[in-house]
Amino acid sequence: MTKLIPLLIVFISLIVIFKILPNLMKRSKTLNSASKPNFSPNEFLLTPSERSFYKILYLALDKQYLIFPKVRLADVFSPKKGLARSEWQKAFNSISSKHIDFLICNKLTGISAAIELDDKSHSRPKTVKRDDFVNSIFLSCGIPLVRIKAQSSYSISEIKNLLSPIDSPL
Repeated sequence: MTKLIPLLIVFISLIVIFKILPNLMKRSKTLNSASKPNFSPNEFLLTPSERSFYKILYLALDKQYLIFPKVRLADVFSPKKGLARSEWQKAFNSISSKHIDFLICNKLTGISAAIELDDKSHSRPKTVKRDDFVNSIFLSCGIPLVRIKAQSSYSISEIKNLLSPIDSPL
């Protein structure tokens, strides 16, 4: 009987190994494929046009302001409280994948305005519809949305003039 116990332990160990090993191998394959995603980093967060504008915007604003590029609308707005779950989800979905080019925040008081750079793509019917939707959200929530035509160069004084009404003093 004492000779049977080591043999039984070996037998049970083999069963456990053969039951667990395939799962471990499957998990290892999953981890290896997850560690090699099909993505590569973008060189820049902003397009060349947005980078050009950002530099001028930075110079045009007082140091009391922060500039946040490419902010999701869902980070600025939330669906109203009290909506039915399906209505809330529909409202959230309508803003979750849209972003604003620049969000301007006063360091002390919070969100001051948003800026959209409008290039030639903003004349497409689909983009016009999107812009109207975004405009309506900002208007209904009382946050100024400044639309600026994308250009090859910008004047600091022109940008200051365009932004002067949003939050004094700029």
